[in-house]
Amino acid sequence: AHFLEHYEILVFSLFIAQSTFLCLLGGALGMLIGWSTQGGIARTIEFMFPGYTIKPETFAMAATLAFSRAMASFTSTE
Repeated sequence: AHFLEHYEILVFSLFIAQSTFLCLLGGALGMLIGWSTQGGIARTIEFMFPGYTIKPETFAMAATLAFSRAMASFTSTE
């Protein structure tokens, strides 16, 4: 029985690590794609949205949201 308790903790820890990693990876990939495509998008839509750009504050907010989602993914009761 003692071994099973440690096994459950290990499985739960791996689940937490995996969900956190996937959320952060998805957030980082989204930010990378957004940053790399903003120049082309800005040129395409400049007549409708002059001055379109993704500011560093936007990236900070995206990183915060990705981290928050990662933390919420394992605190959910569903």
